[in-house]
Amino acid sequence: MVRQHEYQYPDEYQQRARECLRSAEESRDDKERTAWRELALCWLRLSDYGQAFRRATKAA
Repeated sequence: MVRQHEYQYPDEYQQRARECLRSAEESRDDKERTAWRELALCWLRLSDYGQAFRRATKAA
């Protein structure tokens, strides 16, 4: 079961980032567009942290 989630989370995080970027493109408000882009960056950082954590736990 753990192995299944190993690859699922990064894709989910990246999918959320893509959704945020799409929302930013559709937004007409500058502040809202900025907020969507910042949220997309947060999802991408979370994906990076998750990948780094999984690599570290495999190496341990």
